[in-house]
Order: sequence, then structure tokens, then C-alpha cells
Amino acid sequence: MKLELTRITGHKSSKTTEIYTHVSTKNLGAIKGPLDNLLKMKG
Repeated sequence: MKLELTRITGHKSSKTTEIYTHVSTKNLGAIKGPLDNLLKMKG
């Protein structure tokens, strides 16, 4: 799986892919979408 992601992203090193994946995963949890706002208003 790691090698496939590395190939798809164009990174030469799997370490680079790991860094970006880690940063992305951490930041994705902080993103709020429209549905989050609707659920907040309803609840």
C-alpha cells in the first residue's frame, strides 16, 4: 500500500509520503463541513 501511494503521489521516497499522510490525517479532523453546522444547530 505504501509503495502504491508513493507512486500515485509522485514522491521518490516512501518517507515523504508518510510525512504528508500523517500531517493530512491530523488536519482532516479539524475541518468542519456544512453537515457539521447543521447537526450542531439541530442538536
